[in-house]
Amino acid sequence: EVLGTHVQEMCKDLETHAPTADKAEQSSAADTLKACAAFSRKFPAEISKDRKFLLALTNYALYARTPQAAKHAVSIIMAAADKKEMYAKDLVRKLTKDCTHTSPHFLTRLATMSQICRLAPAAANSESDAIIKVALTDTLLSNRAPSTKNEGYSWSNTPDQETLAKEWALKILVNRCRSEEDSADSVSLKDVVSPLYNILSTLIVDEGELLPSKDTPPRQKSRLRLTAARLLLKLCSHLHACEALVTPSLFNGTALVALDRLLPVRTGFVNQIKKYLSQNRLNQRWYTILFLLAYEPDTDLQSSTVTWLKSRAQAFVRHQQQAQSSNKSGHDNVMELLFARLL
Repeated sequence: EVLGTHVQEMCKDLETHAPTADKAEQSSAADTLKACAAFSRKFPAEISKDRKFLLALTNYALYARTPQAAKHAVSIIMAAADKKEMYAKDLVRKLTKDCTHTSPHFLTRLATMSQICRLAPAAANSESDAIIKVALTDTLLSNRAPSTKNEGYSWSNTPDQETLAKEWALKILVNRCRSEEDSADSVSLKDVVSPLYNILSTLIVDEGELLPSKDTPPRQKSRLRLTAARLLLKLCSHLHACEALVTPSLFNGTALVALDRLLPVRTGFVNQIKKYLSQNRLNQRWYTILFLLAYEPDTDLQSSTVTWLKSRAQAFVRHQQQAQSSNKSGHDNVMELLFARLL
């Protein structure tokens, strides 16, 4: 309600300061767009449908200097616009035209493509060949600055443009799958997911390396391994059929990300598992991975995970007691049953 009193004013501000090909948006635009996007998902009728505002949002989707701003702009258009498919098709056509890594606002283009694949799959499918070429052939399967010397596997808090581009390219491929309907008949979904699982599995098992030439820069590899593992979790949290397609070997390979050599990779992966399990969005087998942190060298990560697991165990006990008192089925011995998996 508090945000609702300000949202029209925020929309006006976004419209006034929309970027162009030559002019950047305000530094606070991404945060404002994020707030408006969250509001529009809950109350789409209360977001401005004025044509000038929607055109301003398409400018953010095309010309924003930060990819996150473009992503949130697409979310608002898809939630609020009456002719959302028209806007989506127009954006896809402009995004894919002469799109290469040297194109202006390349990361923004990838972010917008990613969100359109998620929210307007029909529009994305109209240019699917072009989108796959940009995301897979031109971005993921090429190294513009290949590693020439035997550098060690390492982490950088400030990723370069190519690393960010590859992360957005992976999100494009994952969002194409997330837009599929979850159904009992998962044959068509399997056809879409299986090639993606091959890519994610290779990145996870080979420590972020996807190419036969093995020349991906080390700082890219650590981030790509983490991104691939987190996106696999996202797929499994979204579609039951995707969870069913995670084979035991893929599950075991993914589990070892919790034992990665680099602390940021381990922490990012473990926190993502905790988040989805807390929301009951993942199969209970994913709890098993957290017990691999028994010998975690970082005391903060280990102790926070122990505390979290104890809290979840107590929650299951409470839930089971409540279920028994009301003669309902509860979570029976979740933690105990995990031991067989862990073994």
